[in-house]
Amino acid sequence: MEMQVNIDVIKTQRSTRAWSQTQLAEVSGLSLRTIQRIEKTGVASLESVKSLASVLEIDIKDIQECLNKPAYSLKSKLVTLFGAVGIILSGLVMLPATAQSIMVDLELTENNEELANVQILNEENSESEMRISDVLKITFTSTKKSDGTVLVSTKLYDLSDGKEVLISSPSVQTKHKETAEIRFGNYSLFLTPNL
Repeated sequence: MEMQVNIDVIKTQRSTRAWSQTQLAEVSGLSLRTIQRIEKTGVASLESVKSLASVLEIDIKDIQECLNKPAYSLKSKLVTLFGAVGIILSGLVMLPATAQSIMVDLELTENNEELANVQILNEENSESEMRISDVLKITFTSTKKSDGTVLVSTKLYDLSDGKEVLISSPSVQTKHKETAEIRFGNYSLFLTPNL
């Protein structure tokens, strides 16, 4: 399904992050030619729009609704600010390219204080990674089961001594939009799959 998107919103969001088209292609899992075509024509598939909205940390409707709004509205500026904060907190997010992806809302807290709150597009059966500064690394793999549930397998690493030390490797099984919690030490990791 092809849809019209506001290329100014996509370009503005990309420029605010100081990303080239190549960098946006890498983090979104789309090809460079797809990014170039979308920014030139303003036409994209639903899957491409979902990927772009995820990495730009905006709603799909914001890409579409902004057609009648100024590109630099207060909402746009706030989305950009929160997006930048999310990128700083999450550090490194690897997003593989695939049509079989599972969006995972991920929130990490330490002693009930939020350290990160991001959405990650995870390729099914492939490992994605998130780093919190030089303190913590989280890798996870999402697998959709035949009964509609999602199995999320995680590995949590302590990086504080300059070495990668595996703390824990728990797995949780949950349903679409149902949050599962993993606790380790003072940390809590909340995972919510969005199919």
